[in-house]
Amino acid sequence: MLDKMTRAGLFGTVLMPAALAIEYGQRVPFGWDLRPLEPWMAGRWETKALEALRLGMLVAGARRGGLNYRLKVQAKRRPLATAEMLAWRILSQATDPLPIVRGLGRALPAPRTPFPSGCTHLILPTMIHDDAQQAGIVRAARRAAAPVWAIPAGFDNLVTKGGFLDQPDRISTWGPVSARHAVERHGFATGQVTITGPPHFWPYSQLARVPKLVMPTDTRYVVFAGTTVNYAADEVHIIKALADELGRHRETQDVVVLYRPHPRNRGGVVHPRVLMDPRWKGGWSSDPADIPWIRAICEPAICTISAFSTVVLESALVGTPSILIGFGDSAHGTGKALDHAQYEHMAEMIGKPGVVLSNTFEDLFSMIYRISLAPLARPADMRRWATDIADVDLDPRDRLIDWMKETA
Repeated sequence: MLDKMTRAGLFGTVLMPAALAIEYGQRVPFGWDLRPLEPWMAGRWETKALEALRLGMLVAGARRGGLNYRLKVQAKRRPLATAEMLAWRILSQATDPLPIVRGLGRALPAPRTPFPSGCTHLILPTMIHDDAQQAGIVRAARRAAAPVWAIPAGFDNLVTKGGFLDQPDRISTWGPVSARHAVERHGFATGQVTITGPPHFWPYSQLARVPKLVMPTDTRYVVFAGTTVNYAADEVHIIKALADELGRHRETQDVVVLYRPHPRNRGGVVHPRVLMDPRWKGGWSSDPADIPWIRAICEPAICTISAFSTVVLESALVGTPSILIGFGDSAHGTGKALDHAQYEHMAEMIGKPGVVLSNTFEDLFSMIYRISLAPLARPADMRRWATDIADVDLDPRDRLIDWMKETA
């Protein structure tokens, strides 16, 4: 992305945590400044204050009727966070916590380190709830009268992470669905919202030149896209049971499970019919060569399987069906993964062409078997709804750069 920005005549300062800068710093193009983010990051006590404010954001979302937030406010927490959540919920019975949360956020002291000299705007790739890392640089930008432009990192961020502690001046979105969320849920004016598509989804654009990559197996396989333990505590058990079941039936004896764990998970699976993704290293990867890899493994797969993952969306973009797991253990709600099928952002996927929900393990296996015999949906129908969530018909990196240049 920075290389494309450089060729477009855009330069500036890249801020990132020092540990990440050590790994990624050599890839920053000539002409850009690289500085550690730590001088603007929250200290210990400010972090605790921001965490309490974030709970207030979740309660504000639940008060507005968001089902995602209603589930989140019921999640198990440590004693202090439980007490803080209870206080916000009591307050919400009398008034909307959102203005109070934002007022308290504005009252926090601005960092001593000023906004980087020579920079006129703050481009903020964000998960929205990254307050400890990002609230300080946003306040520094405000003090320097620099506009803040937000780029949400996930397609679900606008309906699952709460509100912005400090509302950005402009926002780019993944597609029409998240553009609607920005206006309806966050109060952005339509003129503040621009659909660019997610920049890391460039391999799915129609004219993308994706390098040919070597597949980890020459047999048939299903991709199992992992989630965090909060969403599927028994994920490894399900994977092993599925691999065993596939091996017991003559029609699926040649099918193996290709497992790509969630970046937050550190462990793998040892099983003769489970292949670990050879490019998974644990944690989030900063290697640009890994970006086209998800497309490379999903496109030839029989299907993808997950207890909810962005990989479901990526699979639809290349015409590969997905099975969502609606059974098993979960840390939220009543203790069933099916609760996550009720999340609003998953409603944008469940029931769409090529996406089915399995309510039992037996359902999961029978669905794989049926998909292996006949297509679940036409690839064009799958891509049509997927691009409503992630509009990648054109290269999203180019659209993002056009957005920056047009609104500067």
